[in-house]
Amino acid sequence: MDRHRLLLGLASVFAGLTVMLIMVSVVYSPFFVLLALPFGATAYFLWFHATGRLRDRMRERAANGADGERHTELNFARMATS
Repeated sequence: MDRHRLLLGLASVFAGLTVMLIMVSVVYSPFFVLLALPFGATAYFLWFHATGRLRDRMRERAANGADGERHTELNFARMATS
C-alpha cells in the first residue's frame, strides 16, 4: 500500500472524528470541543505530511539557509562579535 494513501486515510479518519466531536459539542456540551482539538491538529499534520508540503517546506528552509538554530543570548552575543 502506498504510504501517502495510508497517511491520507488516517488524516480523513481523524478529520471525521473531529467533525463528529464538534457536532456532539453543539448538541450536548461545549466540553467536547476540547476533545476535538487534538484530533483536528493530528488530521492537519498527517495531511500536511502526506501531501508533501512538509517535505517541500523543509527543503525550502534548507535552501534558504535556515538551519533551525534557536537564537539564544549566546547566539546573539556570537553574532554581535562577528
